[in-house]
Amino acid sequence: MLDFHNDEQSLELRAKLVAQLVKSGDLKSPAVERSFLKVPRELFVPKNGVTEELTTIYQNNPLTIKTDGRLGEVISTSSQPSVMASMLQLLEPCEGKKILEIGTGTGYNAALLASLVGSSGKVVSVELDPDLAELARKNLCTLGLDNRTLVITGDGWEGYSEEAPYDGIIVTAQSDDIAPAWFEQLTADGRLILPMYLAPEFQFSTIVGFRRQGVLLKSFNLVQGRFIGLRGYHTVHGPEISRYGILVNLGAATDGEHIVQIESALLPEINLARRADLLSLWLAPGLIATLSEKIPSFFDFANFLRLKKSKDGVCKVIVNPQHAIQNLGRTRIQGVGLVHFEGDQPSLLLLSWPTSAHDETRDSVILYGANPKVLMVRFENIIKEWKDLGYVGLKDLRVTANQGNWTGELGHGSWVLPLRSATLVLDYEVRVGDAV
Repeated sequence: MLDFHNDEQSLELRAKLVAQLVKSGDLKSPAVERSFLKVPRELFVPKNGVTEELTTIYQNNPLTIKTDGRLGEVISTSSQPSVMASMLQLLEPCEGKKILEIGTGTGYNAALLASLVGSSGKVVSVELDPDLAELARKNLCTLGLDNRTLVITGDGWEGYSEEAPYDGIIVTAQSDDIAPAWFEQLTADGRLILPMYLAPEFQFSTIVGFRRQGVLLKSFNLVQGRFIGLRGYHTVHGPEISRYGILVNLGAATDGEHIVQIESALLPEINLARRADLLSLWLAPGLIATLSEKIPSFFDFANFLRLKKSKDGVCKVIVNPQHAIQNLGRTRIQGVGLVHFEGDQPSLLLLSWPTSAHDETRDSVILYGANPKVLMVRFENIIKEWKDLGYVGLKDLRVTANQGNWTGELGHGSWVLPLRSATLVLDYEVRVGDAV
């Protein structure tokens, strides 16, 4: 019998959180539900001299675990419980399985995993930060889980070959690549659960559930979620805004809070003066034009646009709603669209984020610039392509990964995303019943 903490208030709050996750649909597995009810999250939240309120700890929110003392940057968190539940359900750890976790933190997820694999299973967890690794060992020992967990201080990019192969690998940090070690240390049908950037220029991140098939990894499910970037030999930073976007700050460029941001893969080819022209264009009055096709799901279409067409002049405009300075902020429109440069004159087409089902700008775009007609034609062709695929969304996306360069054939509609160590091939599974 494991020595789990049984404080009455803690048990009550755990039950409330689990009920919330079940109601939202994030928690479907009875086994994962039992693990959340068993493991006390408060044990894994460093107090730092301040007693954390249990009611705060058992909210469906991430919790900051450690920051960089010099920069104030968050370098470790206890992940949002709904995201943790989704990842554990993709992994499907069960009695007797051996699991490799990349990113231990203080050990909360490792404890959940240990309760799922049982006394005949094993959890190996790799943590870069030696202080966090030591704290995780103590926490897991407190719960009597040290006999089925092994916390290694090291770089998770290398995995841990001494205990390989693993039935599953779960990475609790955002990655822009797939480590060769993760390929090699999986069993023949093992699962890799990995938060990834699938369109780096838009910081488009999702959690991909991969299953190993021979020398390939093939996705079987994708869910929304995002993490702090992987650290170590293969450190992952967010995409460089200076390369992919225009950022206007309230204060100094290094630490000011942004009020408007325009991102596009086209911008690395555009000099600073023309980027300024694009920003000025967005501040000018625009013309609302109705689309010939309706968009049944704005978010599915926006994801399709950013993933499939990211290199074709696609842009994203983000506005900080807390500020309205010189016509910036709440008074401006934000969304996704297309950018076009003809000579020195930029044009911009923007599909704004709908504020409600009755938003008057729904199924319409805002046109800026002297010659937006070419963008209107191109945009409506993209909508038609999406419609012909059956209005596909993230759940229809398929991702295949291999080490090195892709040498196989590409299917119709597939596209390649080269990474540093691996290559992804992406395509959509057509919704046959919905496709036109």
